[in-house]
Amino acid sequence: RPLNLASVRIEGDEVSLRAAAASWLNATFAWTGQRAVDAGTWAPWVGKQLPGRPGSRIYGRLDGEWSRLGAFVDVDATSLTYLDPSNRTVVPARTLVGAGGSWRLAPGVALVLEGRNLGDVRSTDVLGYPLPGRSIYAACEARVGPAP
Repeated sequence: RPLNLASVRIEGDEVSLRAAAASWLNATFAWTGQRAVDAGTWAPWVGKQLPGRPGSRIYGRLDGEWSRLGAFVDVDATSLTYLDPSNRTVVPARTLVGAGGSWRLAPGVALVLEGRNLGDVRSTDVLGYPLPGRSIYAACEARVGPAP
C-alpha cells in the first residue's frame, strides 16, 4: 500500500502475440498500455501521470534458426514517463534496437554474439539511471540437463 499517495487510478491493457513460420522462424510481439494517474486531493498532483509509469511499451522480436546458425533482431520502445509527481522531470521516450547471432557447436553448447542499443541511443530507465550505449556481448553458452 503506497504511503506517499492518497489515491490513484490505474487502468491498462496488454496484448501479446507469438507466431511461427515453418520450423525455423519465430515472431514475438508484446504491447502494454496503462493510464496511471494521481486521483488524490492535493491539487498540484491531481490528474498527473504517476512517476515511473510509462504510458506504453512495445516489444517485438524476430528470430530464426537454420541448421546450427541462429539470428535475431528486436525492438523495445517505451513512451515518455516522469520522475516526479508534478510531471516536471521527463524521461523521454526511447526506442532501442538489438540483434545477434549464434553458432551451435554441439547439443547444448553455442557461441553467441549479441548487440544491444545498436543505435547508441542515450537514455535513462524509468528511475532516471543512465542506460548503456551501444554494447556488444560475446558468450559461450553451455546448457546441462535434460532437453526441454
